[in-house]
Amino acid sequence: MQTITIGKIVKPQGIRGAVKVLPFTENMHRFGTLPFVYIDNQKVAIQQVTYGNNFVILKLENVDDRNMAENFRNKLVSIDRSDIQPPQDGFLIIDLMGASVVDECGSLLGTITDIDAFGAADVIACKATNGKEFRFPHLEHVVKEVDISAKTFCVYKNLWQEVVVFDD
Repeated sequence: MQTITIGKIVKPQGIRGAVKVLPFTENMHRFGTLPFVYIDNQKVAIQQVTYGNNFVILKLENVDDRNMAENFRNKLVSIDRSDIQPPQDGFLIIDLMGASVVDECGSLLGTITDIDAFGAADVIACKATNGKEFRFPHLEHVVKEVDISAKTFCVYKNLWQEVVVFDD
C-alpha cells in the first residue's frame, strides 16, 4: 500500500483530544470525506472534522483528552494513494516524481526529483544525466507533453536552454 502525506499535526486543540492539522493539500476539505487517516502507519478513524484559519481540526477515535492528543504533535497525516483521484485536466505531483525529462527528440535530460508549487507556475527540480541539479517552470510554452503512464515529461528543445536554471 502506498500512502500520501496530506498534512502535519501541529498541536492539540482544546481539552477533548482534538488535533490541529496543517494541510499539505490544496483541498483541505478532503479531510471531511475521509473515514480514517494513517498516523505513523497506524490506521486511525476520524470522528469529526472542523475547519478554521487554514487549518483542519480532527477529532480522532480513542483520543479523548489533551494529553493523549499531545502524543500526535508533529506527526504526519497520510491517506491511501488509491483514495486520491487526479484532477480531470492534470495529474498529481507524486505521479511525476522520478519521471524522465526528455526533449522533443527523445533525448534524456534528467529525472524529476521535486516539484515546488508556486502561484504563477510549478517549478520542476531535476537531476541531470551529468549529475547536476536543474530547475525549470511548468509553463505551456516550455512543457510539450506529460505522459503519466510512461512517466515522461517532454519539453520543447528550442526553449529548453532559455528557461533552465542549474543549481551550483
